[in-house]
Amino acid sequence: MAKIESGERWVRLAEANALADVFAVSVDVLLGRSTNPSNDQAYALRVLADTANRSAYQVHDIAATLAERLHDVNGHETLQAHGERAWNALRDANAALTAIARLSSDDPQPATYSRALFEAEDSR
Repeated sequence: MAKIESGERWVRLAEANALADVFAVSVDVLLGRSTNPSNDQAYALRVLADTANRSAYQVHDIAATLAERLHDVNGHETLQAHGERAWNALRDANAALTAIARLSSDDPQPATYSRALFEAEDSR
């Protein structure tokens, strides 16, 4: 990094992309170039789609763990009722995140793995 800052070596494209991702900006913004608003919008949409997809997978993991733990607890109706409320909230959050990912991405089927757990549970 010091060599790049001192001008002894150029930034590689992969490094510029990685830094842009870290700072959640486009490479053009990182390099101080004036940008076309439509390009920034496209970058913002890609970042949004990626964030929504990652979040949907995280919600999936939380829901799967919650379902496993609740399955182990029998005879506690209050816990089961709250668990069902939490499950429904996670399902709704997953649906919203999946919609965000779909609307902000070129990928027509984002987060399909994540939805599978909820769809299997709903079909019971």
